Amino acid sequence: MPTYTISQRIESQDLDVAQVTNELGIQPTQSRRKGDRRSENSVWEKALWEIEIFSDGDRSEWESLEAGLEELVRLLTPHLPTLKKYKKSCEIYLWCGVFDPSFGGGPRLSAETLSKLSALGAPVLFAIYPEMSKSEEEADSSLRSE
Repeated sequence: MPTYTISQRIESQDLDVAQVTNELGIQPTQSRRKGDRRSENSVWEKALWEIEIFSDGDRSEWESLEAGLEELVRLLTPHLPTLKKYKKSCEIYLWCGVFDPSFGGGPRLSAETLSKLSALGAPVLFAIYPEMSKSEEEADSSLRSE
């Protein structure tokens, strides 16, 4: 059975992540400034503010993509005016990590959920990963935060 990670991301060259946090009143689960170290040999080219939505609030992945997206919509809908302001100068998108142990199939979204997502006005990016063994997952823990 696939599992999902779901987040809202705001990126730009000159994003002030502290200002985004202050204006939205939401603590990000990940943030970085342009020029922060990405690895020993590289730096991030853009600043990022991200809020990841967790299942049951316990930092676990979702078993239902639709349920996770519904929770994201519930959290962000009151903040649409602020998000629209950032949309003018930033890249805003929904990021969905899909971790699937099988080949084929995929999530199914209702028309109602798609309509609610459309109201957010942000594209959805799907990052699809095959199932990894525990040792592979531990070796590449950065996979889910790219």
